[in-house]
Amino acid sequence: MYHYFDRIICPDAEAPILEGQYNRGYVFTRIRKGGMDKVRSVRVALDTWSMTSENRRLMRKTEGLALTAVTLPLRDYSWKIAKLAKDFYRTRNATFSANRVKEILVGQNNFNTLLVYSHNESVVGYTACFETPRVLHYAYPFYVEDSSLGRDCGMGMMLRAIAYAKESHKQYVYLGSLSRSPDSYKLQFKNIEWFDGTQWQTDRDAAKALVRL
Repeated sequence: MYHYFDRIICPDAEAPILEGQYNRGYVFTRIRKGGMDKVRSVRVALDTWSMTSENRRLMRKTEGLALTAVTLPLRDYSWKIAKLAKDFYRTRNATFSANRVKEILVGQNNFNTLLVYSHNESVVGYTACFETPRVLHYAYPFYVEDSSLGRDCGMGMMLRAIAYAKESHKQYVYLGSLSRSPDSYKLQFKNIEWFDGTQWQTDRDAAKALVRL
């Protein structure tokens, strides 16, 4: 089940205020404009972040995967993008309707950046994000699972997003919440921190134990 500690509405706030809310454990959601949930958030501190040997191995396995950041709302929207997202999340037993995807990409919502990933001159994946000068919230990724990259595509996308944020001189990348055991993959990066409802922690084993429950 999706776990949250608190919910607030924070519409039309300036970037410093929203960065402060993220630092308090809140993240934007797709439920409503300005809607933020305080969750067991996971973030990567980028000041001294570097790739592990496993990260570098995955980068080699996904060599040629390129990232382009596009400002939302999307001007050249296609229904095929929404269908890809809907089908992707359905295989993970998550509900994400094509209409809701369209709202995120072309409507007035909480996300302002779309990361577009291409490989061998074909688009293979997307991630809807919230971005400020200091923060990148990597929120809703989806990709073509039968591409030549296979399931390595997902981690390749996330690693490139972290590298993009580092190169953009951001302070943190937020990777969503720890709600279920499969979310533990978010804990594999260096400089990882997670929010316990009150403060930020760095004990990975304690976080893994929580999501196993």
